[in-house]
Amino acid sequence: MGPATGLPETKMPQPPRAVSSSRAVSINDLRTLAQKRLPKVVFDYIEGGAEGEFTLRENIRAFESLTFRPRHAVATPECDLSIQVAGQKLSFPAILAPIGYSRLMHPGGDIAAARAAGEAGTAYILSTISGYKLEDVKAATTGPAHGPRPASSIPATRPEKRCS
Repeated sequence: MGPATGLPETKMPQPPRAVSSSRAVSINDLRTLAQKRLPKVVFDYIEGGAEGEFTLRENIRAFESLTFRPRHAVATPECDLSIQVAGQKLSFPAILAPIGYSRLMHPGGDIAAARAAGEAGTAYILSTISGYKLEDVKAATTGPAHGPRPASSIPATRPEKRCS
């Protein structure tokens, strides 16, 4: 049972083998590395979900229902993955979501994450539990950086033509 809710805790499946970072091929491989390298309190923070962990369980269920079938050695036409979000064009159709206390995971925290998001051509959303001011995070990235607000309030539009 979860300590705060009394509901069953969500347990992620663990691979039975040890891996090195150069041999990680799945999220479970990376999870195993994180569990070995991080202090227990940090790993537990990343591993867990808020309150009753409902969203965590639903995300796990949704991803378990997907199968990715990569295509190798197949000619792929040039694709435009860009998307408009909050009036800004992003070259990558994903946004780096907020994670509170990011300095627990990396000494650069939100500054490093925002910089990486900008380099990847996407936006960064700053957590309400950040070790940095929004202005400092914005100054560190070439991409858009947004302060805390409900994700539903950020409009997104897709271009009609996706691939040529």
